[in-house]
Amino acid sequence: MNQNKGRNQLRVFVLGWLGLWFASPAWAQPTTPKDAAPPAPRDIPPSETITLETKDRVTLRCEWFPGVNKKETVPVIALHDWGGSRQELLVLAERLQKELGCAVIVPDWRGHGESIHLAGGGPRIDRDRFGRNELLSMVEDIETCKRFLRDKHNAGELNIDMLCVIASHQMATTATSWVVTDWSWPPLAGKRQGQDAKVLVLLSPNRRFKTLVMNDLLRVPPLAASPAPGVTTMVIYGINDPTSDREGRAIVEALSRGRPADIPADKKYEFREVFNEAFATHEIGSALVANANSNVTLVIMDLIKGKLIDRLDKFPWQDRTIQ
Repeated sequence: MNQNKGRNQLRVFVLGWLGLWFASPAWAQPTTPKDAAPPAPRDIPPSETITLETKDRVTLRCEWFPGVNKKETVPVIALHDWGGSRQELLVLAERLQKELGCAVIVPDWRGHGESIHLAGGGPRIDRDRFGRNELLSMVEDIETCKRFLRDKHNAGELNIDMLCVIASHQMATTATSWVVTDWSWPPLAGKRQGQDAKVLVLLSPNRRFKTLVMNDLLRVPPLAASPAPGVTTMVIYGINDPTSDREGRAIVEALSRGRPADIPADKKYEFREVFNEAFATHEIGSALVANANSNVTLVIMDLIKGKLIDRLDKFPWQDRTIQ
């Protein structure tokens, strides 16, 4: 009964978001995780700048770091903060690729960096004029990145079923919304369309950004406690910034409701679904991982290794091509 109730809550909530998804626009020490075997330098392909087109015709400029472990490669979507650019997360992406072999895509959000034009021309996309509809439509930027990763999956270059999403500060709500939506898609032609995001990392998340609010997202599967497996969430924040500390603690508290608190340390990656990582720093969002020697990056790598790389047998590669 509780599981059905959770599914109904998810279905109702997601429909509310999807209804506005395509609305017309208005315009610190370095350490390698335990037992990790980083690829040899000669085996690591160089990153490249690529251009993707969203369904609503925004041209997204992205940095693409190919993986090295083929069908055992963990894909990562790394999302910068509002007002920033993909440059903020390139150090993190490079370390994930070099030390864990991850495939990482780092887009400029629409209206940011080099993602400021529509395909075929038109006026410059001005994020300062974004209303609620435009803010909601930003989930399509993430979905576009996932379609790119799905194509790479079907080419045998990674395993989309181990997807990790990393989001910074004010854009955490948009990323969280996308994850909930990803878990709502029904199968098509006997093949899964969603439920690919397995790990969500939030850097200094805020529960509210402009007209977007995270609270309801934390109350439904796959983020809320549920009998069925869901998404593992890591909340990272600096306790020396009062707002980051307050918001981080509140989100962790909401996610922890109904979950056991006495999981042994040696079983944490097997059973824990909420990770609370508080650091003694004033840094916020992407600044937490800007330094190549960041211990924040280390805990992210440990999570990816413990939850995904060390449990490859839980995520067998399957072709996801829809005829």
